[in-house]
Amino acid sequence: MPSNMLRWTVADTAVGPALVVVGPAGVREVRLRETLPSAPDATDGAMPEPPLGSVRDDAGLADVAAAVRDLVRGARRDFPFPLDLSGHASFYRRVWEELLHIPWGTTATYGEIARRVGSGPQASRAVGQACGRNPLAIVVPCHRVLAANGALGGYGGGLQVKRRLLAVEGVSVA
Repeated sequence: MPSNMLRWTVADTAVGPALVVVGPAGVREVRLRETLPSAPDATDGAMPEPPLGSVRDDAGLADVAAAVRDLVRGARRDFPFPLDLSGHASFYRRVWEELLHIPWGTTATYGEIARRVGSGPQASRAVGQACGRNPLAIVVPCHRVLAANGALGGYGGGLQVKRRLLAVEGVSVA
């Protein structure tokens, strides 16, 4: 296999299957099923498609898939593989890198993240958009970001999944 080839697998997790895409610089995507617009809590939407030209490599990515599964079930608190966030807008990368600093079992608000990346609380919606475009669900823990009033906000995998991920970490939400 060429060293610049994208490889992918599917990790079967407790919150459903997750598409995992790895490139030469690291893990590029961990995507859950897309929620249906008519049922924002449902996780029975379509699986994301692997990138064009990528190759399925279940055996070669078994350790990465296992790490994703372990994160979901709370058996690990860190992700031992390099991440590749290149190719995205710098603001989004700053937000995602900041999300990596939210400790396991804790939360932050969209406004707090906006302040931490130097944009001020007025950029909380932009932080929400960055969370919505997070290509590394679960690994870059956007599920740990809540609205200022403690509400869940949104989550690409559905609010039930967000609630479950937080519960695994010992965080109770309304």
